Amino acid sequence: MLIVFEHRNKFDSRPYYFRFHSGPVPPPIEEIFPANIDILEYAAKKNPQHGSYYPNGVGENGGQTVTCKYYSCRLDWAEQFLSTKYPRPWTLEKVLGWYKTDTDPKARQQLVYLLGATRDPRAAVALGESIEDIHLNTLEMFDARSTAHRELLNFIPMPKCEDEPGELPVGLQGRGEGYQEEWFCNNKARLQKICANLAGMKG
Repeated sequence: MLIVFEHRNKFDSRPYYFRFHSGPVPPPIEEIFPANIDILEYAAKKNPQHGSYYPNGVGENGGQTVTCKYYSCRLDWAEQFLSTKYPRPWTLEKVLGWYKTDTDPKARQQLVYLLGATRDPRAAVALGESIEDIHLNTLEMFDARSTAHRELLNFIPMPKCEDEPGELPVGLQGRGEGYQEEWFCNNKARLQKICANLAGMKG
C-alpha cells in the first residue's frame, strides 16, 4: 500500500510529499562512532555540506538566507546552546552521560541533535528508551521527546533503489516518518546486543 501526503508550508507555496509504504521494518544502521572524538568535529569532516535556513520565515523568493556551519542547522543551534553548559570535546560517551542525567528540557533537546548525528547504536538505544519512558511523556518534555522521535530517523537505513515498493517504509529523510517506535521495538534487542558487545570490548 502506498500513501502520499501533501504538505504546504504557509511561507512557501511549494508542496511537499511524504510517501509511506507498508512493509517490514528495516534493521538498524550499525555505524560505530569512534571513541574520544568530538561529535561535531567528526560530523563536519564526514559531511562537509552546509545547511541553511530563512530567519524571517520567507522562502527562496525573498528574505535573507543564513548558511550554517554544519550540514544541519540544528547542530549549529545545539553547539551555541550547549557551549555555555558543557566543555568540549563532546564525545559520544560524555553526551550519553549528560543525556541520562540532564533534566533541563531545552538541554536534552540539544543533546538529542548530537546523538542523532552519530548514527551509533548506543545513541539509538538512548533515544528510543527516552521515547518509551512514560516519566518523560510530559508537556514540559514535549519538544525534547518529539525531537528524539524525529532523530531516530537517522538510524533507519535508506531504502535502496532496487527495493520493491512495500519492502521498506519510506518517508521523511527517505526513511520512515511515523514508523520510529515500531522500528525501535523491532530492533531494540539487536541494538542492545551490539551495545553490550561494545561495552565488553571496552572492559
